[in-house]
Parts: sequence; structure tokens; C-alpha cells
Amino acid sequence: MYSDEVSLSSENVMRVLYLARKYMVPSFEERCNTYLREELNANTVLDILQDAQKFGDEDVEEICLKALKAQTKEALSSYTLEKLDSSLLESIVKMDGLNVREVELFKAVDRWAARQGRIKRIARKKPPDGGEKREIIGETILKAIRFPLMSLKEFASTVIDSNILTMKEISEMVKYYADVSISPLSFEQAPRIGPFKRCCRFGRLVSGEEGRGWYYRGSSNEIRFSVTKDVILHGVQHFGSEDGKYEVSIKIKDLRKNDSFLSQSYLTEQSGSYLSSKENNETFHGFDVLFDKAVALESGTTYEIVSNIRGPDSWYGLEGKPTVECCGVTFTFSRACSFVSDVSRGQFPALIFTVYV
Repeated sequence: MYSDEVSLSSENVMRVLYLARKYMVPSFEERCNTYLREELNANTVLDILQDAQKFGDEDVEEICLKALKAQTKEALSSYTLEKLDSSLLESIVKMDGLNVREVELFKAVDRWAARQGRIKRIARKKPPDGGEKREIIGETILKAIRFPLMSLKEFASTVIDSNILTMKEISEMVKYYADVSISPLSFEQAPRIGPFKRCCRFGRLVSGEEGRGWYYRGSSNEIRFSVTKDVILHGVQHFGSEDGKYEVSIKIKDLRKNDSFLSQSYLTEQSGSYLSSKENNETFHGFDVLFDKAVALESGTTYEIVSNIRGPDSWYGLEGKPTVECCGVTFTFSRACSFVSDVSRGQFPALIFTVYV
């Protein structure tokens, strides 16, 4: 306190923040808040969330929950999972809005139980069996896992082999997959995350046949945008052509962190080959680029999409709207440094997102 020096980490930041508020040291409090804003990520969120709940800090807890929902898979893969209290694990397993496949959530719970079993039997080298892990997990957590959301292959190769479920429960699930169930399931089957929403930004769509088409030879298309509510960005739709194949490398940048055009600090990146098609409910050819790592977008913050595209000339949009209201969220678009796409014309027919639940 007297030297005004502190070394913060995910394991101590909430304790320091608690003391800074208790003893009214505003410089430390601001430093903790800055750390939480800049360093909160998939590897640290569980540590910080657990401490936030212990200290009753609802503001930090809310920030952590949003980060957890956006990057659930990455967070559950971190080493901090094994240190969670059972009460926090229970609250996570019961959550809607988790951005993770159900089989991955089950694997995380299984790893947690195996770790807890080893701790309780430190002198015993043999890992806990399925029955012991079920006892450690508890019926409340187990019943909150939504096994019907898994595919038959995932259930057969992962869940059955874990020996955590009883034969009666396995039989019940097999009947469910075979569509011969005659009684209600013991496990919830509501999706964790609602259907993807699409913010469509153009009033008019133009095909290559109507004009020259949108030219790609590895060119960079960019657009900036902000939102009025916190959402999770899962991907960006791109224009294409009939049966066109495209090589895409897309990145999302938070302009608060660095507004430099040369900055390489991105929230997420995705690259791959994509085949363009026309869906039944669409009038144009295009393709979705979905992120392996979804992005938590904060209201009032400006983000930038940078997409390098290589492929045949494509459809494009005209009469773009500076603001679009979708599912209670207002998206505001602005021009980036690119001379290719902008607000009124070009690439990116839709942003693919979900609202926090």
C-alpha cells in the first residue's frame, strides 16, 4: 500500500480488489479493474469467477459469466477446471447459453470427477471407477447434463465407456435414439444456446450476372461495427457465386486495445476453404464462416472485421444500412480503412450472433 506496487494474477486479483475496496485504496482498485478488463480470458475466467462468487462481487461475476458463455469450450479445457468447487461446477452445468457441445461438457465433468477422486485417495494409484465418479459428481450435476443433445456416436463412444450412467439410463437413451421411447426422459433436452440470429445489412443484393461482380484475388474486405447490447458473435456470412470455392482468412479486432492498422492483436481468427451455395430461404449465393472461438461483444465498443478472400467474382450488396435493429440489438456500421467494402456496398451480408440468456 505504501509503495503503490502490486503484482496481479488471476489467482490474486479478486483478493487484492476486495482489500483495495475495504481499505479505500483507489489506485489499487483501478489497477485491478484494468487487469480484469485486459487479462480476462478463457484460461483465467474460472479462477476469477470462483473468487468473485466468494467475495460477492456481482459486477465481476457478470463479466466473467459473459466471457465464460462466449468461450465455454476453451475455459473448460483450462487447468483451473479441476480446482472448481462443486457448487460452481453445478451452476455452470445448469446454465443456458453455453457455447460448447454437450459431449465436451460431459468430458469436462468426467475429468473434474477423476481429479477429485485422485485427491481424496491420494495414496491410491488406481483412478476412480465409474461408480465412484458418479458419487463425486452427484445426482444434481449429472441430471443437469443434457445427454439427448449428443449424437448417438458421441454417446456410445464417450458416455457409455465412462461407466458413469446406470444400465437403465443407457437403455433409456438408446430407446431415445431409436425413437421408440414410451416414457419421458430423465435428462433435459432443451438446447444450451438458442438458434443463431442474423443481422443482415444490405437492402439490395446484386449477382455477378447483373454487373461485373465483386472482385477477389486475396483482397482485404473490412467493416467496423458496434452493438447496443452484449452479444456473442459466432461468425460472418460472406457472398459467393454459384458453386464457387473460396479461401478465406478472417479476423476480429477490438479497436479499444489498439487502433493501429498494423496491429496483430485479434479477438479471434478463422481460416479455411468454403464452397458457396444458395440456401432454400436465401436469394443469393454465399457461405458462413463460423468461428471455432466465438467472440463476446460488449455494448458501446467498436470492432473491426478483416477478411482476406481469394476466389471467383461473387454477389455483393448495395444500399447498406448504417444501423440495423435485430432481436432487440442495434448494430451500427462504419467504414474501416479498406477501399473495398464499406457501409453502403460490398461484402458481409450478415453477422451471425446470439443474445446472452
